[in-house]
Amino acid sequence: MPALHHDGEQLQARTRLLQDELMAKLTERSNQLLYILSVMTAVLLPMTIISGLFGINVGALPLVDTALGFWVVTAISVVVVCARCESLAAMSPVASAIKTRLNSPTLAVPPTPPERPPFRDRDP
Repeated sequence: MPALHHDGEQLQARTRLLQDELMAKLTERSNQLLYILSVMTAVLLPMTIISGLFGINVGALPLVDTALGFWVVTAISVVVVCARCESLAAMSPVASAIKTRLNSPTLAVPPTPPERPPFRDRDP
């Protein structure tokens, strides 16, 4: 009877350990997703503000009456987003590591395993 009780306690301890490990992995994954969402929000916020301002139907905004106004605002938005991405990449070692990893040639083509010689029986 004491052995059965001891086995039950060990099983309960293992279960708690597995549950803690699973919660740690889920927490890590959710932190990664929140980090990506935060970066996307920081990158897209300037364009959202610019489009929100030009979405207001008032006539006193600059570039509204010109023929190239849309393209000028689009070019400014692209420049702001690119500058924001570069500044975030420079500040964050994680982002620069991801950028380096995405630009690495090893990501495109996986290495091929070396060929093994055919199996030969060893005769004494």
